[in-house]
Amino acid sequence: MNFHQSLATPLYISVLSTLLLCVTSLTAAQAFSAGSLPIVFRIGDHQEAYEAMIDAQEQTLLEACDKDVKLAYSKLFSSFREMEAVASRTQFDIKGVKLWLHFFWNADGSIAHLGYHLRPNSRNVNRANLEAFLLRFVRYYRFPLLSDSPYSLYTSVAFPLYAIKRRSD
Repeated sequence: MNFHQSLATPLYISVLSTLLLCVTSLTAAQAFSAGSLPIVFRIGDHQEAYEAMIDAQEQTLLEACDKDVKLAYSKLFSSFREMEAVASRTQFDIKGVKLWLHFFWNADGSIAHLGYHLRPNSRNVNRANLEAFLLRFVRYYRFPLLSDSPYSLYTSVAFPLYAIKRRSD
């Protein structure tokens, strides 16, 4: 074996390994961006799939409610009330939990994905328990709004909820 052949073999293996790694990474990235976003996920994880989901959304909750702010708020607040009820039924202590939530609804009101992130001033909760609770909620709850296309909303919530009293006019 001459000098060039002895260098060629390790170089060949190195180049082949690098190409294989690149192809594997590209295939994994394509599969990931093609819809492998978990139903419930922490915002900041799965960033590429999350951004793809945001880009794919055609309308917001407000647009789905024909730009009726009171209607959108009342439907959203009722879903937060239901979230509290599910927490109570499943004995998940939600008091003191403060979240940023990104809802992605299907046109029929079912929740396709729910992103969450604990706010800095939230009570600390076990991540696995929180995700299990949110997954139970997503599977159980259907948002009371039908639309022609999927819709989404990025919002914030703090538990327990406090109702706003209306002033009599």
